[in-house]
Amino acid sequence: MMALLILLAAGWKLGGATAIQSQMFTDVGLDDKAFTEDVVFESSAISKTHCALMCNQQDSCMAFTLDNKVCRGYAAVMTSRSNSRPAVGARSFFKGNNQLTRDSKNKKNCKEETKRGEVTIYPDNFTPLQVYCDQDTDGGGWTVFQRRQDASVDFFRNWTSYQNFFGELTGNFWLGLDTLHMLTSRQRYELRVDLIMWNGTKGYATYRNFSISDSSDNYRLNFDSFTGGNAGDSLTFHRGQQFSTWDRDHDTWSKDSCAQSHHGAWWYSFCGRSSLNGEYMTNSSDPYKDGLWWYHFTGWDYSFQFTEMKIRAV
Repeated sequence: MMALLILLAAGWKLGGATAIQSQMFTDVGLDDKAFTEDVVFESSAISKTHCALMCNQQDSCMAFTLDNKVCRGYAAVMTSRSNSRPAVGARSFFKGNNQLTRDSKNKKNCKEETKRGEVTIYPDNFTPLQVYCDQDTDGGGWTVFQRRQDASVDFFRNWTSYQNFFGELTGNFWLGLDTLHMLTSRQRYELRVDLIMWNGTKGYATYRNFSISDSSDNYRLNFDSFTGGNAGDSLTFHRGQQFSTWDRDHDTWSKDSCAQSHHGAWWYSFCGRSSLNGEYMTNSSDPYKDGLWWYHFTGWDYSFQFTEMKIRAV
């Protein structure tokens, strides 16, 4: 993590205002984004140091982004769930004050956490990230990154939507490819997929050393091996594949788009043995494979009532 130490001499003035005490700014780690909420000022700046000085002058400024010599100060620390727009080259920093300093109370993942449900973790020791912790399944410690339980949230979305968070943590949601890469690039994780049929029958599958590459590699799916579960292995067929959405086709099917054909977003190959981000059906019937399917558990034409994907630090 990159830190920017701003040392301000006592009584030195910038733009007619007296600079306040020295301050440490730390890279948020959410590059190429300009945030659009909690903005307290916007001004031109010649450098990160200049931008930091302006933020440092205002007690209400907790963070700043420098985007093409435009400095924006914010009244809150940005997270992956903050509203933003694309801004190539933008860098964001927050004030490293006591409120954000890593201490024994800050947990890096759900395995360190004892609380269940909506929880704030600190994957890089500093930056807060709100997640959903499952402390009940197989000993707990799971960070949930996908859940489907009804049709209230549309998952047939574009590339940008899947890069970010959408939905509600207590209901249907997708945590975001950028966040998933950030988490799995910092430490090793195992993956668990939980499935529930419409008659209540439950299935699961687990995988060793799961990770997702970054945006430059289109969030390629990586893991070592299938480690068990009564749902069978319907993901190894997809290992090594890049993520696809209806507007960004990275599958290996030359004639068409798997994401468009199956009304979903997934690490499709040609096309696959699973797809859990498809259309939520009102019953199990799925003759066109547009729903939530996992071939080795229920075959091609069955769509699940409930799915959940989660990771646990190892």
